[in-house]
Amino acid sequence: MKQLKRLGDRQLITLGQELRREGKGKIYQILETPSLAAKIYPPRERIPSTAEKLELMLADPPENDFNADNVAIAWPVDLLVSENNNQEIVGYLMPKRKDAIPIDRYYNPSLLKTKKYRNSSFESFNRDFYSPYRIGINLAAAFRAIHAKGYAIGDINESNILVTQSGSIVIVNTDSFQICNLATNEIYYCSTSNPEFAPPELQGKDLTKIHRTPQQDLFGLGILIFKLLMSGIHPYDGIFLSTDEAAMARAKPIRFGHFPYGNRKIPFYPPSEAPPFNYLHPRLQELFINCFEKGHSHPPIRPTAIAWEEALQLGEQELLTCQTNPQHKYSGHLDDCPWCANSPKYDLQEIAANDFPTADRGLPPSSSKKRDSPTYRRQKQQITNRSLETGSSSALPSSLIKKGDRKQSSKSWLNPRKKLKIWGVTLLSLLGLWVFIAITIAYPVQFIAGSSLIFALIWIIFKSKQSRK
Repeated sequence: MKQLKRLGDRQLITLGQELRREGKGKIYQILETPSLAAKIYPPRERIPSTAEKLELMLADPPENDFNADNVAIAWPVDLLVSENNNQEIVGYLMPKRKDAIPIDRYYNPSLLKTKKYRNSSFESFNRDFYSPYRIGINLAAAFRAIHAKGYAIGDINESNILVTQSGSIVIVNTDSFQICNLATNEIYYCSTSNPEFAPPELQGKDLTKIHRTPQQDLFGLGILIFKLLMSGIHPYDGIFLSTDEAAMARAKPIRFGHFPYGNRKIPFYPPSEAPPFNYLHPRLQELFINCFEKGHSHPPIRPTAIAWEEALQLGEQELLTCQTNPQHKYSGHLDDCPWCANSPKYDLQEIAANDFPTADRGLPPSSSKKRDSPTYRRQKQQITNRSLETGSSSALPSSLIKKGDRKQSSKSWLNPRKKLKIWGVTLLSLLGLWVFIAITIAYPVQFIAGSSLIFALIWIIFKSKQSRK
């Protein structure tokens, strides 16, 4: 087994089993200290700038309490050098939290059933109504501690945020953070980013020399909290009224600011499987609109980590227990339990397993059986009547709009790009017609002969198809 030396106390450590790959290195168990793990870089990554960055991080860690059951930041606690070479830094030691899963497998537990992610220790992973709030509070606290030191996370990624059974969180891959050397004003940039969590101002940009700000991290924090509270639905998931844009990647609506739960009128509806936005506490609704709609063009408006902590604590405190089903919890601003109203047989495990009642403007879940139910047809008719009374289809969910009616329901499909295409096709058609007339006048004999040959070929093809039938 390979041994390395701790730079701090010169003690030898023994690398055990490889746990996973993370960023530019691999994570290994430490046989002597099970509460620690080692991140080891390949030779090509053992460069002076990496060592300088790790030394800065080691000298000034964020506020962190690894013994408390709430927040852990896998910050370097010591540097590692080769057993026979005290000059080259090959990696670092960091705290390790047992039985933690990536956050996307928390709000998408179906992933745990796949062969790649199957783990018997997570089969009974606790998911109750309080857990998303508790995890969100701990996540916001970690962001607050990191930003307080002037650091930026940069690459906000679901695989870098782990969740434990108790609701605590662990942030890993911290060596990819943006770190500034205040003495020399040198910046160690974060050169990577996940487009699904990157703010609009960073979409499509070369990140190798871009100075990250806390406001850009806060955009990703808002997305993570939204997914926690909305059963794993991304805030920019939705359905476009224009059918040719229905399969648009998330980066595009992020760039355009198409937040389907906001106040702006956009040709974009929430997906049918999302929980209704108004189920959330009003303060949380306000923060999400500030983060994704108002903060789209003005990043300082995006809520701070402290604001998220306070709003989540308020939302958690004001959860009410359903009188019919004590397993159901709902926000105190609602008159009745929305889970019972949508489906009396809905239980806690189903809700926790990403099967919330649909958010598509209050309709039942979009299964074939429930679409044939009298309740579904009645609610559909009510919404349709309401849209006819107002003279607009904005009250009608996109899942109920027929394909032939989508372009009639809104003129928003005539965006500048489509208008340009229409004008281009029109001009090309006029040019083709002009060429056709010119050829007919100049070469009438050749035109008649060519037309006769084309018609003859069409007739032969038609007859051959008929004979096959």
